[in-house]
Amino acid sequence: MSPFPTKHLTVGGDDPFLPSLLDAINHATEISITTAFIRMTGVRLIQEALVDALNRKARVRILTGDYLGITDPHALRYFMLLQEQGAEVRVFESQGRTSFHMKAYLFTRSLDGVVEEGCAFVGSSNISQAALKDGLEWNLRVGRDEDEQRFQAILAEYESVYNDGRCKPLTHQWIDEYLKRLPPPDMIPATEPGQEEVEPPPTPSPIQKEALAALSH
Repeated sequence: MSPFPTKHLTVGGDDPFLPSLLDAINHATEISITTAFIRMTGVRLIQEALVDALNRKARVRILTGDYLGITDPHALRYFMLLQEQGAEVRVFESQGRTSFHMKAYLFTRSLDGVVEEGCAFVGSSNISQAALKDGLEWNLRVGRDEDEQRFQAILAEYESVYNDGRCKPLTHQWIDEYLKRLPPPDMIPATEPGQEEVEPPPTPSPIQKEALAALSH
């Protein structure tokens, strides 16, 4: 039996995508994600699972875009930390001309370099709380065990986009330049669920509080 989620369709509301996504991340040895927009509210929901995946030496690739200026710079800064732990992150530069609006989540599980299981979710969920947990979002599962040809086609398309020349490696310099060209928040069209989500002010952890106290003396 496949270790990955077997439910073919999640539709949001009382049937959110998040549990299936977390389950897949927790069982994969390779994780490849592409979403048009990423908000920190969504990253918070999956960050622990992603860190756990990196700690067990899973390959993690994330591709997002600058289309419409909706991707959260704070989320990109967090992904820089994930890159230090081994993640690979790229950003598709739309240059104001090409829309980048795909959402797909691909997972494989390998043993001794041989792929044993795999599944992909293709649908409407970006990485935001609204899209993963609260809103009405449809995501369809394609299992390797059910349709090998279709699954391999999805993997091939991901590789094609991920290696497109318009996809740039994420760096702090890239984020700095992105911040310079971002329009004011009230000028960004309200086109996506969750794009208006704002993170509450961060609360220091106990360890951070001790460090801050030590610095103050």
